[in-house]
Amino acid sequence: MLPVVMLSILDVVITAVVVAAGMVKLLAWPTASAVVFGVLIAATDPIAVVAMFKDTGIKGRLRLLVESESLFNDGVAAVLFSLALTWAQATGSSRLGMVTVASTLAVMTAGGILVGVIWGAAAVMLAGRTSDHLVQAAVTAVAAYGAFLLAENFYFSGVLATVSTGLIMGNVGGLREDKNRNVFSAGARSFVIGLWEFGAFLANSLIFLLIGLSLAPLMRVDAEAMVLAVGLVLVGRALSVYPVCLSFRLRYGPYLCASNTSSGGADCEERWH
Repeated sequence: MLPVVMLSILDVVITAVVVAAGMVKLLAWPTASAVVFGVLIAATDPIAVVAMFKDTGIKGRLRLLVESESLFNDGVAAVLFSLALTWAQATGSSRLGMVTVASTLAVMTAGGILVGVIWGAAAVMLAGRTSDHLVQAAVTAVAAYGAFLLAENFYFSGVLATVSTGLIMGNVGGLREDKNRNVFSAGARSFVIGLWEFGAFLANSLIFLLIGLSLAPLMRVDAEAMVLAVGLVLVGRALSVYPVCLSFRLRYGPYLCASNTSSGGADCEERWH
């Protein structure tokens, strides 16, 4: 859990700082715009790596770490983006200070995770009261969206709340195949996993399609900035991933560390000898 937390938080922060500083120094961007852009582009997306894992049958700690880091990374990036946008839109003395930003980030992150854990536990107990696979699938959908709405109502991170709910339902609720005791029946487990895999595939396909349609007219507008941004992201990713992996190698023993720069993901796999 600690590697996931450190990678998800430090990865976004360090990458955002590197990108923002580079855009300000090299292209003379306004600081506010550079900060918002840096946070926006700092989130990882290991969808290509995860697809490769599925095709090659890779499971266990490596796949779990990559997927978990990506989920929490997105949540942290969403919180930082909202804070960065608020900071950029403010002027003069009304801008948030560093201490305020850090404390707000901590509260939104911790609050979102707490709401997600509690909501997920409640959803697991509710799903265990029925054996109908349709009802159990409906509970997972209500749990996901309910956690988001509840957390946002208290000004916490809805993304992290949903992620935490999913982790609780997937582990405590027994959606994992290697669990001996499952709240979900075997048929319900297969149905729910297939349902959410299709939903994730459909959402990712639509997102990338819309991004491509939106960016196509802009590809020749500022090619220099695009190339520079890609380079800065790769540099920021390396500066955040390798030191964290090295720290765990020195503390816990040999690790296999890699930076999946093609997808923006990062992973450290423990190799005990």
